[in-house]
Amino acid sequence: MKKLTFYIGIFLSLTILILILINPDICKKGALTGLLICCNIIIPSIFPFSVFVLLLLKADFLSKFKFLNKPCLKIFGFSLNEFSCFLLSLIGGYPLGAKLLNQAVLLKKTEKSTATVMLNYCVNAGPAFIILAVGSGILNSKKLGIILFFSHILASFILALLSKKRIKSKHYIPPFVFFLSIENSGNSIPISNLNICMGCGALS
Repeated sequence: MKKLTFYIGIFLSLTILILILINPDICKKGALTGLLICCNIIIPSIFPFSVFVLLLLKADFLSKFKFLNKPCLKIFGFSLNEFSCFLLSLIGGYPLGAKLLNQAVLLKKTEKSTATVMLNYCVNAGPAFIILAVGSGILNSKKLGIILFFSHILASFILALLSKKRIKSKHYIPPFVFFLSIENSGNSIPISNLNICMGCGALS
C-alpha cells in the first residue's frame, strides 16, 4: 500500500510538472491573480481579526474558564488549553491554529500525537477570510460568506467529535501532501497567508 501511494504521488507530481511546462502562462496568471487577491482583499480583511486574537492571547482570557476543562475532555477528548487552540483557530484562521498547537507541544502543554490529530480541524479559515474576503470580496455576497463560515465551523466541530477516539489511541494522521507542498512553497516568500492566495489564484 505504501509503495502504491508513493508511485501515485510521483505520477501526480510529474503530471503537474508536465502541465506547468505545457502552459506556463496559466500558472503565471494564477500567481498574479493570487497576489492581487492578497493585497486587495485578504490582508485588509484578516488583519483586524489577527489583532483581536493576539489581544486574547496576551490577556490569557481563556484561562479564566478552567471549569470547562472536564467538559472538553469528556466531549472532545482534549483539555481546555487544547480547546483554546481549536477555538482561536476558528476566530483567527490559518495559520494560527497550527502555530498555537506547535507552541503547546514545545511548551509540553500537549502531546505531539494529540496536536497531530488536532491539525485536521485546527487549520481553519477564519470569519475574516470566509465572510469578508470570500463572501463580500470575491462572491459579492456577505450572506453567502456567513453561510460558508457556519458550514465551515460545523464541519470542524464534527471532525473534532469524530477524532476523539483517535486522540485517545494516539493515532497519527499525516497532513495532506498537496496543501503541505503549497505551504512550504509559500514560506519561501515573506508575505503572510500568501500560500492561500496563490491557491485561490490557481483555482480562479
